[in-house]
Amino acid sequence: MSYTLHRGDALTVLKTLPDESVNAVITDPPYNSGGRTSSDRTGRTARAKYVTAGSAHDLQNFPGENRDQRSYRSWLTALLTEAYRAATEHSVAMVFSDWRQ
Repeated sequence: MSYTLHRGDALTVLKTLPDESVNAVITDPPYNSGGRTSSDRTGRTARAKYVTAGSAHDLQNFPGENRDQRSYRSWLTALLTEAYRAATEHSVAMVFSDWRQ
């Protein structure tokens, strides 16, 4: 049996996969934990939120880190709906998230 690893934006990739064709979904969506207010969420890049000054690694910025709670829930619902559609029976799903979400 062979397996294929798909790497990319989970929602975009899942939409391209046939029904019941995935044995595992492992995704690490943006935590969206950048602040309570709109200005807290949008005032800094993802890199600025999660990387301390002087870090040796180079975390790139990424989209989706500035949603309010309702839009985050809507987006995550869409992602998990696609995961459920694409998953075979007894598939595994691992979704990394912030405890506040």
